[in-house]
Amino acid sequence: VSIVRIDSTVIYKHFSRAFVLEDTPDCLNFSSSFIQTAIDKSGLRPEQLIGVGMGLAGTVNGRTGESTHYFNTLPLPLVNTLEQALSLPVFIDNDTRVIGIAE
Repeated sequence: VSIVRIDSTVIYKHFSRAFVLEDTPDCLNFSSSFIQTAIDKSGLRPEQLIGVGMGLAGTVNGRTGESTHYFNTLPLPLVNTLEQALSLPVFIDNDTRVIGIAE
């Protein structure tokens, strides 16, 4: 997780080499908790954040944030599930696409 200012300056980084993306409730809970921990440790207030961007492997609809490979059996779409957990807007797209946008 990287928290990046609008001018592309990295404010805070938080990472785990042990993370493995799996289509499981435990993975989703770990991911949302990991993001929240990064926000908490950054020292920023939630109102200072525009939102959370996430890149997922596989086919992802960038407009709806829905993935065909991961977390697609939730009661709500993944983007809505994360927005509720994090109390921030969430934007989800394919991982390769978001890396390209970041560059």
